[in-house]
Amino acid sequence: DMGLSNQRDELKHMLLDTNPVLLGVTMVVTLVHSLFDILAFKNDSQFWRGKQDLKGLSSRSIMVGIVSH
Repeated sequence: DMGLSNQRDELKHMLLDTNPVLLGVTMVVTLVHSLFDILAFKNDSQFWRGKQDLKGLSSRSIMVGIVSH
């Protein structure tokens, strides 16, 4: 397919024309960011799973949490 071939060629040129150090740093930052996202989601789910009631939580903080996600 012609479109797939063009995309593959563009990807090859982009990777070959970019500084390898920049590519490496970008990969590391992406992996660390993904790790932090996974850990934050795990902690959020543990918090809400263990919560029996909403005692100690303000309605404002709950709404901010809902809207921000």
